[in-house]
Amino acid sequence: MNIREIGFFERLEELARSQPETTALVCEDKQLKYRELPEIIRRFLNGMLEEGIEKGERIALLMDNCNEYLLLIAAGFRLGSISVCINTRTGIDEMKKVVEQTTPSLLIYEEKYQEEAEQLKASFSRGTICINPSNPEITSLSKWFDASSSEPEIHNPSANEGSTSWYTDIASGADSRSLLKQKSGSSKDDIKRGNSSSIRSQDSVPEDMDNHKRIRVQPL
Repeated sequence: MNIREIGFFERLEELARSQPETTALVCEDKQLKYRELPEIIRRFLNGMLEEGIEKGERIALLMDNCNEYLLLIAAGFRLGSISVCINTRTGIDEMKKVVEQTTPSLLIYEEKYQEEAEQLKASFSRGTICINPSNPEITSLSKWFDASSSEPEIHNPSANEGSTSWYTDIASGADSRSLLKQKSGSSKDDIKRGNSSSIRSQDSVPEDMDNHKRIRVQPL
C-alpha cells in the first residue's frame, strides 16, 4: 500500500481548510479552532524573523502550559530553532544552570515569572519578552501577534532541524547536564526500531502534575 508522506504543517493547513470550525486546542477556558492555528504559527514565525532569530538559535520558554506555549514551539520548528523549555517548578539557581548550559539568546516568559525573568535577563543577548504583561513598559509578545500572517520565505525544516529541549533534573538541582531532546520528526531507523521519537528521560512525572494546567489536543 502506498502511503503519501505529509509534513505536520501541511497536515495542519489541510485541517484548517477541511474543518476550520472544529476545536483543535483546549487549555482551561481558552479554545482554538483549526483555522486559527496556522495563522498564529505564521505570525509567531514572522515575529521571530523580524526579531532576527535564525535557524539553530535557542529560545528559552518560561511559562505554565498554555496554547501560546505549544504554538511558540511549533513556530520554532518551522524556523529550525531550538526551544529550551525551563521547568517552572524549579528554583532560580537551577534555572540559571539550565540557561548557562543551553545558552539561549531570548527568553519568552509568563508575567507570573517576572521576578525570575529579571534575575535571568542578563544572560540573553536578545533580551526578554513577556506573553501577557500588565506593565506597558515591558516588552510584550503582542508585537508577534501583530506580525504578518503571510507565509514566510523559508523552507520547512527537516526532521533533524527544529527541536525542543527540557532539563530533566526536576528536583535535586544537581548539575547532571541531562537534556531531554525531541526531534521534530523521526529517522527511518527510529521508525524501523519502533521508536516514534528520540526521547530520553531520567525522571518520573512529579506527584503534583495534576495541579498544573494541561493543554488538550482535541481528537479528530
